[in-house]
Amino acid sequence: MAEPAEPHRDWDGFGFATRQVHAGEVEDLTHGSRVTPVHLSAAYRFASFQEATDRFGGSDLGHLYSRNLNPTNQVAEARLASLEGGTGALVVGSGQ
Repeated sequence: MAEPAEPHRDWDGFGFATRQVHAGEVEDLTHGSRVTPVHLSAAYRFASFQEATDRFGGSDLGHLYSRNLNPTNQVAEARLASLEGGTGALVVGSGQ
């Protein structure tokens, strides 16, 4: 049985339609989802007070709060940057 292919990290060279659907995807090691899930959480758990301190202080770049950093938004940002030819994008949530 063949090993599954590694997910693409660089979408340069792929067509616009393909990038609309796939650019920015990351492998979901937790659930094995093929399509990026919608993360509805507004806040995230921390393994320790130190981890929370580091994240709020900016020395740990993990998930902190949905308006700041959300796994679904990260994929949307990467996808928009790919489609627009940018190096990055920023999506924001309002009205939460």
